[in-house]
Amino acid sequence: MSFQPIFAIDFIKMNKEIIVKESARMFYEAGFKTVTMDDVANQLAVSKKTLYEVFGSKEQLISEVLEDEFEAIQNQFQQIQAQDLSAIEELMLLRKYIAQKFNGRQYQACTFQLQRYYGQLYRKIFIAQNHKIVEELAQNFQKGLMQNIYRKEVVPRVYAKLFLELQNSIKTGLELNKEVDAQYSFADIHSDIFIRGILSSKGLEKYKQLIQDK
Repeated sequence: MSFQPIFAIDFIKMNKEIIVKESARMFYEAGFKTVTMDDVANQLAVSKKTLYEVFGSKEQLISEVLEDEFEAIQNQFQQIQAQDLSAIEELMLLRKYIAQKFNGRQYQACTFQLQRYYGQLYRKIFIAQNHKIVEELAQNFQKGLMQNIYRKEVVPRVYAKLFLELQNSIKTGLELNKEVDAQYSFADIHSDIFIRGILSSKGLEKYKQLIQDK
């Protein structure tokens, strides 16, 4: 029995997902501008020429990394929503995920490089990402209204945008960026005030109980 040889380019295509994830690790550890295609090729033990034949350009590789990241975010949101929790419990988990995912100093530094040097890709992916997060949050606010644990004045999509903007404002504060631990502490206080502000009396009782049970 004979086997057809697998050439380098075919091997990369077969293992594209692994390559994208390893590239993502490198980009988020060292920065999108800092990591070169030579670095990626050396790490993966392939030639730079072969890498370019599959991905075309560094921008294309970055695009696939960001799209993979976007898909992972969507999957995480879906996993949270599939747990059949109350709207308050769900919102607390969504907020925690957003804070841990996007407010870390390393993630912010990489995002800064991405925005500065690959602005078109940044706008394309992050506009879509923010739109998706707003959609998921709006569903949560609608769920809370149906459960009578959010105040009837809450307008789901408007409050979803406000909640996301407030979360984003945390990661742009220069003083907060100096200390990640302090940032998370501030984010917790920040979110607690927001959540209490949207709760009905029934929701507030449930929220206080959830805090006590932690």
